[in-house]
Amino acid sequence: MIIGDGFGTLGSILNDVHPDLTIIQVNLGRTLIFDLAFSAITAPNKPHLLVHKLSEAKDGAINFLPAEDLSNSDEDIELFIAVESFQEMDIQIVQNYFKLMRLQTGFISAYLVSRLSKTLPDGIEVRLEQYGWDAKDEILF
Repeated sequence: MIIGDGFGTLGSILNDVHPDLTIIQVNLGRTLIFDLAFSAITAPNKPHLLVHKLSEAKDGAINFLPAEDLSNSDEDIELFIAVESFQEMDIQIVQNYFKLMRLQTGFISAYLVSRLSKTLPDGIEVRLEQYGWDAKDEILF
């Protein structure tokens, strides 16, 4: 699952390197159409599906899920990627993503790139340690 991938660039690169991957792109509904359009150009031979539940995602496809439709379900997701996307979200939204990660079975990997703190346009400061880390989490860097 790639959270907030801009226009789907990272998902397109991952698909190019590993075409057997099942990818779930999550972004705001308004922006998601650009992700889908860009991805369809870069990977024309792979199914591109707009889904409204994680359970609708198809193996071997690039699935597009509006963030507004994301719910904490028990679908099996092996890797979460968020490159700078958490920096623009309210802390409650980030914590919801962490709750979703905690529902997964087995070993969970997450690749996050975020600042230690960020002041949102409404003046609220969001700090990395507020995201929803657990004492048993291993942070590599």
